[in-house]
Amino acid sequence: MMLLHISVFLFFAGVIVFLGETDNGGPVFKAISTLFAATLTIYAVISSLPLIFPDCPYRFPPMKVFRVWILQKMHKRWRGKATFREQELGVIEQDTAVVEASALAWLLKVSETSEEKDDVEDAALAAMDQLTQSNEQRNAMLREGILHTLYRLFMDCEEDEENRMVRILPAIEALWKSDETTPGTQYTAKERVPSDDLHIAFYNKLVEVLETSQSQRLLGAAIQLPKQFSGYPVAEWPIASRLSIPKMIDQLENDRFNTEGGL
Repeated sequence: MMLLHISVFLFFAGVIVFLGETDNGGPVFKAISTLFAATLTIYAVISSLPLIFPDCPYRFPPMKVFRVWILQKMHKRWRGKATFREQELGVIEQDTAVVEASALAWLLKVSETSEEKDDVEDAALAAMDQLTQSNEQRNAMLREGILHTLYRLFMDCEEDEENRMVRILPAIEALWKSDETTPGTQYTAKERVPSDDLHIAFYNKLVEVLETSQSQRLLGAAIQLPKQFSGYPVAEWPIASRLSIPKMIDQLENDRFNTEGGL
């Protein structure tokens, strides 16, 4: 592999030297030189990608040596105590939450258009139960926009998809427990906070479920969410205050309780 790279480089270098002597700086020489320079630049950029992304599917042999040197400089405490692979895995492990969130966000988005939609969605929601245990994981999920996707999935549910709604609601509740959804949090352009319209549309769907569903299991999951509402930033937004959605849900819950008590 290394010899192949060297031979290609020497070939282009030889062509340029030859044209420099025969064309005397003419248009052919300039065109070939420009092409070689552009190719060399692209080659250098692509070859250096494994230095930045350790899970890159291809690696130029010298990059392994450079990466070992860089890792040893960055992690002097590991010098002589770990192999290159162990050092590389240590770097990847530091970004585990981000990698998991990115993979799950991709899986949920794929589930919206996949032919095996139900199976893919079930697998993603099942994984969320394990990948939202820590606040770091939940924050990474929010940054990847997974809450947006869960809102859309819930609003797409039909009346007879009780099991699907019951699986989605706890996933939404888990993300609401993140520190980044507490009042007073300052958001940057990178933070993917649901818009007013999306959040209100989700709650309208939730109210509809409470009004029409006869399933105690689904009602229990739906009613659980307003208990987290006070800790979510949208509770402080004017549009949410005007709609008084938590009060609407509390009233529906009381009405249902009184009706069942009368029976």
